[in-house]
Amino acid sequence: MRMVDETFLVSPSLEPLLEGLRRTGPGLHSGLHLERAAMARHLIVQVCADRERALADGTPTYWPTWHDTATGLIDAIVGMWQSPVSS
Repeated sequence: MRMVDETFLVSPSLEPLLEGLRRTGPGLHSGLHLERAAMARHLIVQVCADRERALADGTPTYWPTWHDTATGLIDAIVGMWQSPVSS
């Protein structure tokens, strides 16, 4: 089953992101590229869900603002994409 609408994949606003991902992992074989993309997607969803839950419950969050949350996510995802491949 395909979860992503095909029109989303050709969105002009998505193209810079996809191009950046292609440049980031040129040495990654396609299976590893897909695996890291899935990990990044899960990380984004989980961190946002955790923050939303904390805000709704009135409990402390890891980062004080959404901007700080995004910055932390970016740092983590860049680190994951640039990490060496284990043999």
